[in-house]
Amino acid sequence: MTQESFREKLSLTEPTLNWYGAIGFHQDNEGIRIVAVGTSDFINLEDGKVARLMLEWGHSVNADGNLRSAVSEETISEIEAFITKTTGFSPRQIRDYAHKLTELYKGKQAAPFVINWVG
Repeated sequence: MTQESFREKLSLTEPTLNWYGAIGFHQDNEGIRIVAVGTSDFINLEDGKVARLMLEWGHSVNADGNLRSAVSEETISEIEAFITKTTGFSPRQIRDYAHKLTELYKGKQAAPFVINWVG
């Protein structure tokens, strides 16, 4: 989907839930512990390029947006531009939505996305 982003095509205001999955724990009925981006729907965007760049971005930029690796600001800008153009959302928006979902569903036994159960 290079002609228009997923966001434009689907008129999304937030990243699509099918990009996210949770890890939950049955033990002690703990429920969902964390929600993260990385389902096959996300991984397969642009033949995996979006996911690879998202991972590189995440390893290179800390929560405050400051560089924490040797990757140049120019490279980070290129990554951000590609992901935003392809998905309609910046890497930060995609990551922040995972944090929002974690807050909303932490401890719950059900969610509108895949939960991978452990224990």
